[in-house]
Amino acid sequence: MTVVKKSKVKRPKISILHDEIPPHVQEFMHLTRLAEMGRLAANVAHEINNPLMVAQGFAENIELLLDSPEIPRDEMRMQVLEIIKACQRMARIINKMNRMSRSQKLRLFIVDLAEVSLNAVDFIKTQINDHDVKVEFDFEHPMPIKCDAVQVEQIILNILSNAIHAMQANDGPKTIRISFEEFGRWQQIKIWNNGPAIAKNVQDQIMSPFFTTKGEGEGTGLGLAVSKAIMQVHGGDLSFTSSEKEGTAFCLSFPRPKQNPWQERARQDRGLVVVIDRQMNYRRTLHEKFRLLGFRVEAFPDYRSGGDAVAAEKHIAGVVVDVVPGQRESLEFVRDLRHFLGPQGLIFTVSNFPSARDARGELKAAGATECFEKPLHADNFSFILKLLDSTDTAAAAADKVAA
Repeated sequence: MTVVKKSKVKRPKISILHDEIPPHVQEFMHLTRLAEMGRLAANVAHEINNPLMVAQGFAENIELLLDSPEIPRDEMRMQVLEIIKACQRMARIINKMNRMSRSQKLRLFIVDLAEVSLNAVDFIKTQINDHDVKVEFDFEHPMPIKCDAVQVEQIILNILSNAIHAMQANDGPKTIRISFEEFGRWQQIKIWNNGPAIAKNVQDQIMSPFFTTKGEGEGTGLGLAVSKAIMQVHGGDLSFTSSEKEGTAFCLSFPRPKQNPWQERARQDRGLVVVIDRQMNYRRTLHEKFRLLGFRVEAFPDYRSGGDAVAAEKHIAGVVVDVVPGQRESLEFVRDLRHFLGPQGLIFTVSNFPSARDARGELKAAGATECFEKPLHADNFSFILKLLDSTDTAAAAADKVAA
């Protein structure tokens, strides 16, 4: 465990307005934004190359199938679905890049640190798979922090990218472990990798501006310097340890918020919430939050199993479902949920596609009660809880009248 020593130096307060960020930090943020935009532009071809090749390959297969005397519709449908998936993957990469290039003005909300890190891992998934890196995710319970989720996601993404680059020299397994710890008044995320140790003569300079060990065109030397400055603006800190025996671990420390929006409540049954999300770790985070808030929770990895469960249940407080904006399957499933739950049922869609906000009208037209972008911050949960409780109260009153 990384120990954060108490310091007598007064830590900076969290800046609410962009103008309150210290001038040197603003300069770093501006420089790194320009540098990162150039780096992302250079890497976009690599990131979308695989799904582009998949789409092209299946399109060529379809062209051959069209010459068949009897067109095999089932096989063609499978090929078309693979093309759709590849296009969605490319759209996701571009949407994420757009998100990263947004204004650097800080937008502070209480969010779950686990969800923020999941978003970063999801963005760099292609690079993780291409380099055969195993990512382990150690999560026990929600860890609320008050931060700008996009900025923190960029910090985690930078550390992950550096770890993957460092592990290229590994002959054996390449492993990144993301773990979360509470230490005193600090909430911490530790990102460990089993790559070679950072050289002693490098460790003292690694967080200095413009210092990099990467080759020309691969790094700017601004990532860690800006990351540390942004952490200090958040009232936290960025530290690291590195040795041949223990590997390298970067630790982000955030001050614990005064209030924990996911504090476990006295045992109570506030009703059943159904969570449907393809990614196991997202299901775990949502499951734990609702459980701590007093709900019974059932979680499912796909629309089919989740839909069957909803259809079989008579009393459901609400459904939280992960969607892909614009995807026909997602829209049809939301319509099915509305059919199962009736006009009063609560359906909350979530997505880590930034385009989710643009598809909000379409999703609501399909039957969604409200639509949210991941990570879900505490204000989102407060809104969801108010609706769940008001519906539960109304239902209880109706039952009492009927009795």
